[in-house]
Amino acid sequence: MTTFISSAPFLYLCSKILQPVEKMLFGYGIASGPDEIVLAQLVRVKCIVESRSGVTPDPVDLHNKIVVLRQMGMNICFQVHSHPGTSISATEPSLTDRRTAKTWCAGGPFLGAIFSEGGKYVRFFSGEGSPFRVEVHGKNIQKIKDNVYELLPLESEND
Repeated sequence: MTTFISSAPFLYLCSKILQPVEKMLFGYGIASGPDEIVLAQLVRVKCIVESRSGVTPDPVDLHNKIVVLRQMGMNICFQVHSHPGTSISATEPSLTDRRTAKTWCAGGPFLGAIFSEGGKYVRFFSGEGSPFRVEVHGKNIQKIKDNVYELLPLESEND
């Protein structure tokens, strides 16, 4: 089973970048053990569709970013995006989300994450049959249930 490790500030950064909803980011991680990956860096990819009903990455831009990362010895290992809706249920992966994660898992460990509108909740998921767990290090992140977290308000968020 692969363990994906994230810092609280990393999740807050993702949450902020992914608003308004239906934005998408990819990223790579760094192996910190035989079955541990630290989520390390976001990779911004141009999107050909960004609307409240969906987001579609530009396949040419995504391919080019993958080629450059591989030249540096890195692979895409996670994708984060946002969904409309402010409740926990807004973070449920769609059928398209699950199919996408399953496709990416064929190339190695892969983690998907969906943030709610406003970025209060995040749910992690992977391709079916790919067991994983998530560890979040830092404060102001409350685990609601397995792989679902609430990002608590920060005092300086109003700056």
